Amino acid sequence: RLKVLQGGTTKKDLVTSLSVAKEDCIARLITSGNNPLSEEEAALASNPLIRHIAPHLQALTASELIHLLKADVLQVTTEAEQEQNIEKTQIN
Repeated sequence: RLKVLQGGTTKKDLVTSLSVAKEDCIARLITSGNNPLSEEEAALASNPLIRHIAPHLQALTASELIHLLKADVLQVTTEAEQEQNIEKTQIN
């Protein structure tokens, strides 16, 4: 009764407000355009000449690192599959 009189929030109110905030955030991301650049990537994009002239001096951005790691993981899995196929053919 005291919580009702004081106007305290319940668990249901908290869940409802969080779900509304989540939906608002998703709507903002969808409608804001497709600009996922971080500050670091924006700085590199603003000066592509330096990036083109001396790419070895530029650090990898987070998205470039993710792309390279995905490629590395794919290479490891394909090599493992190829080894398994070779072993299967040698057994048969």
